[in-house]
Amino acid sequence: MIFISHNYKDKPIVEQIALRLRDIFGQDQVFYDSWSIQPGDGIVDKMNKGIENCELFLFCVSKNSLQSKMVELEWQNAVIKATQGKTKLIPIKLDDCFMPAILLQSLYIDLFGQGLEVALRQIFDITSGKNTFQPGPQAFSNLRAYKTIVDQKIIIECHAEHYLEPVSNYLFLTTNL
Repeated sequence: MIFISHNYKDKPIVEQIALRLRDIFGQDQVFYDSWSIQPGDGIVDKMNKGIENCELFLFCVSKNSLQSKMVELEWQNAVIKATQGKTKLIPIKLDDCFMPAILLQSLYIDLFGQGLEVALRQIFDITSGKNTFQPGPQAFSNLRAYKTIVDQKIIIECHAEHYLEPVSNYLFLTTNL
């Protein structure tokens, strides 16, 4: 089971994650308070059972969740379960908050910096046991050209940005000004 720990103020973004996980794994495999706790249920009892049964604990880290005592209890219990090898705790950074010190040793999913679709793909890869690496959309180029004009002369400089380019070939096309 997947447990999603979050603060209610972050529901607009967290619910998108929950709905996508529900579509893939089924609602009974995702503990999300909005559908896992119903009127008449004991809130603490349901949350306790959800944490006990979870194999993957998704901690949605935000300024809001870090101020919530209930979320604090959830993720701290997940840390204990993780140290016992009973669950995998994955922090998901939702905003520009600071990660709790105890979680700094863990690589987190950066929804804030990478966006919802990248975060969702990483969550699905983790739950499927796949490596989360995906090459970026931008092609790598080590060389950069810079143009400056000094005394009506165009000066073009090429720089290797990351490492030395010992054997380089250049072609410059210009128009006669």
